[in-house]
Amino acid sequence: MDVKRNIYSQFRQPHGPLGHVAGWIMARRRSNIERNLWTLDLLDLQPGQNVLEVGHGPGIALRYLLQQHADLRATGIDHSATMHRHAARRNRSDLAAGRLELLVGTVERCHGSLGTFDRIFSTNVAQFWEDATATLATLRTLLTPGGMIATTYMPRHAGATGADTDAFADRLVGQATSAGFVDVRPVFRDFDGLRTVCVLAS
Repeated sequence: MDVKRNIYSQFRQPHGPLGHVAGWIMARRRSNIERNLWTLDLLDLQPGQNVLEVGHGPGIALRYLLQQHADLRATGIDHSATMHRHAARRNRSDLAAGRLELLVGTVERCHGSLGTFDRIFSTNVAQFWEDATATLATLRTLLTPGGMIATTYMPRHAGATGADTDAFADRLVGQATSAGFVDVRPVFRDFDGLRTVCVLAS
């Protein structure tokens, strides 16, 4: 039980040997891959845009993003040095080509050096934000006029139900509105039989 609990805690900030296990799971779990692809589809990506992923994990979303959109540039930020190494290995060619930048840190600490973005997204990260309204407000300052943010959440804790997703969606919609976003709307889909939400905002 302690081992299982320790592995689960790694999804907040992977580190050490168990962090590599968490990264391996995130990169290979089917629902995780599908959830990332769904989020990218909802972003309505356009040629020439600059995209930021918050909490890039092992870098699978960035890989799909850059493979599917040859004319985009992307930045990923994650507070885990372990995930930074995973993402750098998985996306080494795009890093070498200058299409991708990876940063270790948090949005709150690094926002001054991040620049601006047309699209920002995160997948199963928002539940770890200590002050989601403040984080969203910071992300809003990084968006270009007319930009869009997509924040996806799928509950993974034991006994999770669709009610957990709905409650999280309600909170996140309120937090995004308080942070100054407009046109805030939740979109729902099931993965592995579990209700998942992506909150979109402009």
